[in-house]
Amino acid sequence: MEEKLDYETWILSFLSEEIEPFPSGDARAEINEDGSKHIAVAAKTSISQARVDKIVQRMYPLVFTASYKALDMQMEWILEEHDSQGIINGVPWRFSDKIDKLEDLEKNNNLQLPSIYDQEKSIYDRVFALFRDLNDHRNTIIHGEDFEISDELEITDRNGTTFQFDTEELFAFAKVASITGDSLKSGSLNPHTKRELQAFLDYLDFAHGEPTYGCTPPWSPILEKEVEAESEDPYTFEVDIEDIWDAFKAFPDAKGFYLNVVGTSGGEDVAEYRIPSDALPDQGVISLSTDSKSWSEWREV
Repeated sequence: MEEKLDYETWILSFLSEEIEPFPSGDARAEINEDGSKHIAVAAKTSISQARVDKIVQRMYPLVFTASYKALDMQMEWILEEHDSQGIINGVPWRFSDKIDKLEDLEKNNNLQLPSIYDQEKSIYDRVFALFRDLNDHRNTIIHGEDFEISDELEITDRNGTTFQFDTEELFAFAKVASITGDSLKSGSLNPHTKRELQAFLDYLDFAHGEPTYGCTPPWSPILEKEVEAESEDPYTFEVDIEDIWDAFKAFPDAKGFYLNVVGTSGGEDVAEYRIPSDALPDQGVISLSTDSKSWSEWREV
């Protein structure tokens, strides 16, 4: 598996990190005890951005086909595992035949997935749908048929189905391919990486056809709130959520935010939480405790 995906995941990670198609500004809001707020937004600009954009657009077909190839290597590896166990006889080389074989395995309840896909079947379903439904669009690019490059990559397959990928959607495809590839190689998918992957899959709902997860994007603004402990042993903290949502109004273009709660006691930091906005209630107060399982998945310290 590692040999199959090494180059594809490396080139996709390199391209998406170097080009940075997603918002890269450092947006923060500090919410003080008295309700006052300090907003800070730092953004990157470039006098040559138009030229960079034109170069990126010329790379659209490469990003698309490399992303698709990375998914193909994953599906091929899954089929090879079935072949080694005698569940199937040989691994087909055509993309369409691999798709048919995987669908037959699932239909007959013989599909055995690697651990991260087995534990997160909804992620596999979306990744497989991309592999299945973008096959003809990949062929269209490879054979130089019906596709156009402008501000978007527009691809029409032989059945007349057209998909349009803007820069963020295209690089979300690259991120999905590279994150799942890296996770399959390592055999693990931590909660933060999982949510990042789900956020990128949400960008591609028009292509995989599955419901969105509604995850807060990983590049969202960070709202910081320092709170003094209400009690000790265990430490407990109360956070007024209405103040948090009010501060979020300073970022009208953002799709969500992360609430960074720093719990203090006697002037020392004793706990820290980073909670995505989609996990927060719309109003009221949340109670955090260092010995409670509630909110524990978002505890950093």
